[in-house]
Amino acid sequence: MNRKRFLCCVGSGIMGLCAGLSGNLIAEENQKRNQSENQNDTQEIDILWVGDSITDNWDNTPENLAVWKKYFGQYRMLNIGLGGISSAQCLARIDSPATKNISPRMIIVMIGTNDVGYLKMQPEVAIEGNRKILARLRTRWPEARILHLAVFPSDPHDPTPQSARRQRILKVNEALPAMSDGKNIVFMNIHDLFMDQDGIMHRETHPDLVHPNAAGYEIWAKAIAPTVNEWLK
Repeated sequence: MNRKRFLCCVGSGIMGLCAGLSGNLIAEENQKRNQSENQNDTQEIDILWVGDSITDNWDNTPENLAVWKKYFGQYRMLNIGLGGISSAQCLARIDSPATKNISPRMIIVMIGTNDVGYLKMQPEVAIEGNRKILARLRTRWPEARILHLAVFPSDPHDPTPQSARRQRILKVNEALPAMSDGKNIVFMNIHDLFMDQDGIMHRETHPDLVHPNAAGYEIWAKAIAPTVNEWLK
């Protein structure tokens, strides 16, 4: 092979190698860009559910899930309710990885049961927890409307309204309406729907006198469905 041809071959090889490296670098850059874009993509959902086990259990059993789908199955939903959490822990869950790239049209919040329940905190703790949660939700998703629910009645040891736990719940609920502005945050109190005219809770809808069964969730769904449908139409 003459010198001129040799140099030509070497030059072609180097150019091919550079082109290959350049192609790989471009592919890697495109992949990184696509990953970054995907990470920044915002997924619009219709309803974000926020709360403790009473919220979490909406979709935790086939019976409850059937009620959920019956009333809200047409909507795109995310449920970040979690059993056993306090209002402070609920506040932290608002910024959990599950909510990273979502944009809810409306948010349904019911929290405070555990603060004044098994944790035996004073009502002021749950009240302040609700206030901080609403503030964080408004900051995080300013375009979303919030349906803020009164804490539901509960006491696994006493179905009567005289129970100390239920009295603490009433104290919390007395303070919640003032957090509503009637537009971006709307308060709804359906507390009394879960007991009879004498204030007695029944195991037909709350077998453990804390968590609703499917019949209890039916009561909840019927009560809020008109508002949900109106907001999301």
